[in-house]
Amino acid sequence: MKEPIKSGDLCKIIDSVDGVNGHSVGKTVTVGKMAGEHSVYGIVWRVHGSGLISEYGGTGDSVDCPAIWLKKIEPPPLPGKTQIKEKELTE
Repeated sequence: MKEPIKSGDLCKIIDSVDGVNGHSVGKTVTVGKMAGEHSVYGIVWRVHGSGLISEYGGTGDSVDCPAIWLKKIEPPPLPGKTQIKEKELTE
């Protein structure tokens, strides 16, 4: 099971109040502090990135974004001993 979004995670904005055509959709952001909970959208995070546009048209480096509009970017797995040995055998 995947870990839920938390502060410090890298995410991509995948939806908005304007749907998938929203101005910030597709932007990569870093999750900051939890900003509260919306009655419809659930947990809302303050996210940080460049060139973000809020639902009210404000521009800046941070916006509030419901967790359901974020897709977590999983970091690549760290190489383990098995992967290192396999690499040594193939070289």
